[in-house]
Amino acid sequence: GEFFDPSPTVSPTATTTTTPSDPPTKTPTVSPTKIPTRLPTTSPTATPTKAPFPNPPTASPTATPTKAPVPIPPIPISTTIEEVSDEIRELLDDDSDLGAKFVRLGFHMCVGGCDGCVNMNNVDNKGLEVPINAIASIVSTYTSDSGLSRADIWALAALIAAEEAQDNNNGAQFVDFPFEWYGRTDCSQGAFSGPDQDFPPPDLSTHQLLGFFSTNFGLSTRETVALMGAHTLGELSRMNSGFDGPRGWNNNRRSLDNGFYDGLIGGDENDNRFDGQNLPDFDTLIRARDWDLVEENNNDIPDIPNRFVWENRRGGGGGGRRTLMTNADMALVRDFSEHINESTGEVSCSFRGSNGGTRCPHAEATFYIAAEYKYDVQTWIEDFSDVFTKVLLQGYDTSSSCVNPPCQL
Repeated sequence: GEFFDPSPTVSPTATTTTTPSDPPTKTPTVSPTKIPTRLPTTSPTATPTKAPFPNPPTASPTATPTKAPVPIPPIPISTTIEEVSDEIRELLDDDSDLGAKFVRLGFHMCVGGCDGCVNMNNVDNKGLEVPINAIASIVSTYTSDSGLSRADIWALAALIAAEEAQDNNNGAQFVDFPFEWYGRTDCSQGAFSGPDQDFPPPDLSTHQLLGFFSTNFGLSTRETVALMGAHTLGELSRMNSGFDGPRGWNNNRRSLDNGFYDGLIGGDENDNRFDGQNLPDFDTLIRARDWDLVEENNNDIPDIPNRFVWENRRGGGGGGRRTLMTNADMALVRDFSEHINESTGEVSCSFRGSNGGTRCPHAEATFYIAAEYKYDVQTWIEDFSDVFTKVLLQGYDTSSSCVNPPCQL
């Protein structure tokens, strides 16, 4: 329904005429009915006949005028956004695991342009029905007349989820994830039936990874490295992706911090400060915790192939805390271009050159950016906020006026 300001507006003083059956209109004012300036007269040639008890001629009887309600201006869009934001935060308070799912939903709906839809027939979208259903009642309540679209509300949820996940980010100052633009257009097919899109596969090399985000989102090398840090949130589900990683990428799946880079770059894990000039030497940076390439058997899951994935078990042995990295994650620090079977994802070099194996070359284009983010959590989270906001506007020209949305708050 519409949202109104509670302040009443005084109706015009002109007399209006409506019949009792007329419903109130939604026009700002009702045009008054024009009353004749003189009484009706008889024909000029007719001789009037006196009545026994003459009464002055009268106009037709009129009903007591009824004042039509004057519509009250809608609630400002900024107020509506505040209300939606509060309800999203309530969802996150009730289920903290929704945060990573909202972030994933925001990214997936923006591949090809942020349109408030994902095609659930695409296996890359498996699992997204959870956040879509979780926020469905909010979408239903606020998208009819508020000026917000489903795509707007999904984008807002993604930004709030990222912002709220900063509770334990290694001492960095809090960073805002502002929702500054509204008016995204929803696709016509519905939330679960959007156009089919091509998502970045998990076995990309460094060059392929940078190419995908440059082509599809216009991201620079640095922006791509920053965006990949979103994998500090969430987990990997074998039923959805073929990767069995309930502890996620860094064993701290609900916190937006730089733990993702900490697993890829060597040096003291507790030393997360960088003066902007001097990183540890290359030999220190290249010797991150060791990762072993293993194969996940997914023969029991329809449409999901077997996957090669990098695993690390903190604590040692088969009982350690297992965290995972895909080839695309590893591509930020290792160059597989000459060492990967693109059909299967199997890599012929090793992460650190352990057990007599050949160490994979470091990824020259991205290695030192990842190192900077490991040692400077503040810089990373600021860069991530900027690039994630950019991704959530994919497909829209923010340089134009509000005549062609999106509109700036």
